[in-house]
Amino acid sequence: MANGDSGQGVSLTGLAKRWLKTQFRFHGDPIKSRRDRQEANELETRMHDKVQEDVGRAVFDAVMPESWKQKISDLERHAEERKAEEARRRRAEHEARPRAESRLSFSCDLTGEIETALPTVVTRPETAGEALTVELSPLDPIPAGTRSFRGVQFAIPGYSGPGTYDLSALYARNGDDWDPFWFQLWLESDDEPFYWVPDYGPASIVVDTDGRTLRLRMPMQDAGGTHLDVEGVVVLP
Repeated sequence: MANGDSGQGVSLTGLAKRWLKTQFRFHGDPIKSRRDRQEANELETRMHDKVQEDVGRAVFDAVMPESWKQKISDLERHAEERKAEEARRRRAEHEARPRAESRLSFSCDLTGEIETALPTVVTRPETAGEALTVELSPLDPIPAGTRSFRGVQFAIPGYSGPGTYDLSALYARNGDDWDPFWFQLWLESDDEPFYWVPDYGPASIVVDTDGRTLRLRMPMQDAGGTHLDVEGVVVLP
């Protein structure tokens, strides 16, 4: 077998070596950690598929009677139909989400702006001191400058109602309890989001007296070092 990883010549040995390398990389940076996990998961899937392909094809072609081959083909077709049905179900659930009137803009290395009502998921704290989290995601990507806006999520840790939340100061006090993936923005790709972490600069969210209008300012960066200054106004449903 070839040891390369191009086209059909990919080998199980080559995939295994690459997977092992991902297991010895540990990062405090959430961007690098996410990319390494994604790479490891992808390689595991490819190794599994390669074993099935190499072994299954030989057995299938050699010993399976035609009636069994037809049954397997039918099962595969039904699996694809179930997958399509699941995609339709997820789409319907997405469409059923309440809308948040949203205006978001970003500048610096990239520029763009959107203003529309976005499907939203709001998780409100059940007890004092917990975070309020907001996820906004369009049904389909929205053009924004030279990119396509695919979604954003953010949080207000220690939420206690209207007021100004200095995220950098909050992180300095109790950042060890934070989810490192609370603050993400997706442009063009679901796999390479922009993040905010305190090292990227100060960030804040203001909650107006109505308790629904949120005003955010946040510097964000992706794994390639592209920097965005994000500003937005979101009116929760």
